[in-house]
Amino acid sequence: MIAHIRRHTGERFKCEICNKGFIQGYHLTNHKRDAHNIDERSHIRRLEKFKTQSAQEIQVMYVAQQEQLSELMRQKAELEMRQQELEATIRLDVDSQLQETDQQIAEMQRQLHDIEEQRQKILLNEVTSEQYEMANTVVASEGNIIKMEGEIIEVSVETQA
Repeated sequence: MIAHIRRHTGERFKCEICNKGFIQGYHLTNHKRDAHNIDERSHIRRLEKFKTQSAQEIQVMYVAQQEQLSELMRQKAELEMRQQELEATIRLDVDSQLQETDQQIAEMQRQLHDIEEQRQKILLNEVTSEQYEMANTVVASEGNIIKMEGEIIEVSVETQA
């Protein structure tokens, strides 16, 4: 019944060595025995009989290498998961910093715009004040007469005959 439920939920029996998943428990047992040379009942490695000592040593080295490879693959999978988590965290952090910087830039641009408007008003007021003062006087110098009419400044050159 449990195996039937596992089939519908997708839950799997996992190999602790290589993280491979199996729907049936006996598939995991067979996998451990065949791939990792582990007897499930005693949780120890089965000793196979070899004709020569060197053949047995080679088998032991091979199984040890398989175990190391399986452990490295498990570590790699964990590191890749951690890397993805960190990338997501860093991406969120960078996105947050970019958004904050964009807001600061927009605020600075608004401030610069306001300052420019004030500067233009001050310059306009200064020019208007100068024009007002000049409009009240007529300046004659070396035949050049400057006269003001409203905001228009006219310079006329009079020739003396």
